[in-house]
Amino acid sequence: MPGMDGKEFYRKVKAMNPKAARDIIFLSGDSASKETQNFLKETGNPFLHKPFTIEKFKKIISKRSS
Repeated sequence: MPGMDGKEFYRKVKAMNPKAARDIIFLSGDSASKETQNFLKETGNPFLHKPFTIEKFKKIISKRSS
């Protein structure tokens, strides 16, 4: 995302619409630093590490909509 990272995006969405922020699924090819791992834990949102399979993505989506 040009101009901001996922953390900043999440924080902006959360400030404007906390309910929408809960629907965010984080994706990354990064090997998540301790700081990032802590951030992801704090949000409680799901995370997929790239590359991922469509099956894993569908599984997360189905859990979110149940």
